[in-house]
Amino acid sequence: MHRNPDGFSLIELMIVIVLLTIAAGAIVPQFAGSRDDAKLRAAARELVATVRDAASRAVTTNRRYRIVFDRQRARYRVDAYGAERGFEPLDDGMVQLDPPLQVDVVRGADLVAADESEPVPPPPESTSADAEGETDVLHLEPDGSADAREVVIRHPAAGMLVVSIDPVTAQVATREEVGRR
Repeated sequence: MHRNPDGFSLIELMIVIVLLTIAAGAIVPQFAGSRDDAKLRAAARELVATVRDAASRAVTTNRRYRIVFDRQRARYRVDAYGAERGFEPLDDGMVQLDPPLQVDVVRGADLVAADESEPVPPPPESTSADAEGETDVLHLEPDGSADAREVVIRHPAAGMLVVSIDPVTAQVATREEVGRR
């Protein structure tokens, strides 16, 4: 038998193709999960940036701002308060979460303190719901305070992230809820 030093045999090429197919089959499902996780984290980062921006605007312009959440359509918007017309949406419009992401808002009385032993007191009645009776609203005040809220962003495959808003300072923190979907 004489071997050709300039090339590969058909058997060698087939073995390499089979090995590459097996390797790709093992890696592709991991990429799908990381894409879902990236969607979830990007949505949380965008919400954190939105809350921080609205809180900063509230303090610098000495106006009330609010973020209105539409749980049914998985979206939210920022409104600014004007003396003549009340709350009006900012020009940015609605922020739509990518499907299949879902958003939920947990109100002050339902929050649990960091040590998980005592509940955080509910916000005052004047900030617990807006004048139109919308319940999924986060108010940001000119004094730097905010409603006590946690916003939960869920992805069926990637889990959920919780964005917490401190009622005294309007500081925002994100945490991952492990093992809950």
